[in-house]
Order: sequence, then C-alpha cells, then structure tokens
Amino acid sequence: MKKQFAFTLVELLVVIGIIALLAAILFPVFASARRKSYQTVCSSNLRQLGQAILLYAHDYDDLYPLGGDTTDLLPTASWYHGKFAAKAVGLQPLTAMLFPYTKSREVWKCPADMGFEKAGPFLATELSAHPSAYQKFGMSYHYQTIIPFVDQTVSGIFAHDKPTRAKEYGPAQILLLWDAVGQWHGGAAHSDLRYNVLFCDGHVAPVSRTYADELWDQWIGP
Repeated sequence: MKKQFAFTLVELLVVIGIIALLAAILFPVFASARRKSYQTVCSSNLRQLGQAILLYAHDYDDLYPLGGDTTDLLPTASWYHGKFAAKAVGLQPLTAMLFPYTKSREVWKCPADMGFEKAGPFLATELSAHPSAYQKFGMSYHYQTIIPFVDQTVSGIFAHDKPTRAKEYGPAQILLLWDAVGQWHGGAAHSDLRYNVLFCDGHVAPVSRTYADELWDQWIGP
C-alpha cells in the first residue's frame, strides 16, 4: 500500500498567509520602482525636448519657438486678450514646431500621465484631459510661452548665468517645460505636488509646488 501525502488545512492556510505577507511587502516596492521608472523616462523626454529647443534656436536667430501648449491654444487663453494678442493669433502647437528636431511624437508623452480636470495651478481655466493629456492633446507638458512672446533669446537668458540682483534669475532657475499638473510624480494634496521641470540651461529636476510657484511668479513679475 502506497502512503499518500497531502497538505492539511492548517498547512495550506500557513502557506497562503506567507504568500499574502510577501505580496504585501513586495507590491509597494514594485509600485515605487514603477513610479521611479516613469519619472526617469519623463526626465529623459524633457532633456530631449530641451535639446530640440536649442537646435530650433540655432536655426532661428537664437529665438525660442513661438509655439503653444494645450492651455495656450485655448481661445480663452489670456494671450488672446492682452498685450500679446497679435502674437497669439495663429499660434501653432509646439509639438509641430519641434517635430523636425525630435522626429517623434512619443517624446511628448510622460508615462505617468493620468490626465487632469484642470490645467495645473498656473491657469484657472477648466480643461479636462482624459484618459491622458497626451492622448487628448498630444503632449503631457506645459511650455513657458511668455519667453518667446517677449522675444527673449537663448543667449539673452544665458547672459544672466551669474545674477547680480536678488530678483534676477539665470537659466538654471527659469522654467521652460514642466509636467502639466504636478500629480503624476507627486501626490493629490496641494502640498505634495511635484513637477518634473526642464530649466533653460537644459537640466531637469523634480521640484515642489512651492518652488515652482516661486519661480513662475518671479518670471512673470516686473
């Protein structure tokens, strides 16, 4: 007679409990690694876009591309009713203007892009983007459009590499492109928001909502 061996109910419950415990430990680690990988890809995209903008400036008299992001292209955008109204007329998408230098649409896609209900803290206009900003508008990033609107040049910004006045920012402090809403690499709470930001000197860094607001306010000030 062969003796058959089988797990008892208690042994099965112990095994299931161990598997559940391991899953509870490992899943957050995997989720964190996935979020980090998304942020890394996003940073790489922004660096490539920064290079494309510099290549464009090289071909167009040192000027930044006069192109718009999703919020700039809205008929209700402030550009269309202020002192830049003339330049805002016929504004082309930035994605189209830089395509000869990027040769890719995917570079505008943040892999963590989950869309939004409002286009970030910098514009009060309601703008829904689902299932993602990239799928609806072709880009996950916002552009500091006021730079080309005031005819600022690349060399002009780099001339302030060593600011002499407290209120004067150089290329390493001026935002050029950033995540649309700050929730994709941060959190839902106002204080938790973080943005992947491309600065004018070409470096990319994740910054807090407070820091981004400070730099934005400084640029659009007097």
